[in-house]
Amino acid sequence: MKVLVVDDNALITDLLKEYMELEGFETDAAQNGIEAVDKLKSGEFQTVITDGYMPFMSGFELCRFIKSHYPAIYTIGITDSLHLDQFREAGADDFFYKPVDFSILCSLVKNQKKQQHHAIA
Repeated sequence: MKVLVVDDNALITDLLKEYMELEGFETDAAQNGIEAVDKLKSGEFQTVITDGYMPFMSGFELCRFIKSHYPAIYTIGITDSLHLDQFREAGADDFFYKPVDFSILCSLVKNQKKQQHHAIA
């Protein structure tokens, strides 16, 4: 299974990418939604984990794009803002507050089925 991690904060991107790889997932990263859209053209990804607020194209816009063009891709939104509802409105399958509980995140990626939305503080 291949996962795309999208966040404009390189520390968070690297941390999530490393954790996903430790759990056995093939992982790639993008720094914003536009870069992610370019990588999605390869057709290799089953899951996208995205931040909400990023330059050029937000994670909310990215989720809408994915649901419109790649509806089979499982999307997980993560944010440190109080706007989880924007991920719901954008069609994200799940969404969390940062910091993310890695065990829950990994379980969702492995199972790829919609769970209850989590507000992890």
